[in-house]
Amino acid sequence: MTNTNNTGAEKVRWNLGLMYSGLDDPQIDADVAKLVELAKKFSVSHKGKLSDTLSKAISEYSEIEMLNSRIRVYLFLLQSINVAEPMVKAKIADIDRILSRELAEQLTFFNL
Repeated sequence: MTNTNNTGAEKVRWNLGLMYSGLDDPQIDADVAKLVELAKKFSVSHKGKLSDTLSKAISEYSEIEMLNSRIRVYLFLLQSINVAEPMVKAKIADIDRILSRELAEQLTFFNL
């Protein structure tokens, strides 16, 4: 038994080029490096000083989270349209490894 119901979304495609031009776009790696640097600067500026810097910390943290979301959402959507593509899986694993380690090390104090 096959489902012949059309939903209207059969020809809808995401334009991920609005975020990055492709998996090999050097801006992805540049944004990952920028995100790591922002997290390190955040830690230096605010760790142990939140009673004095909370307002600024919240503003800076939102910038970090927006960039983190841009990278991760792009990779998630790319994977959803290239489910079996090993290069996509490898890129996601590489970036997850970097960001999980760095962001946990630099931002856990704020998340807690």
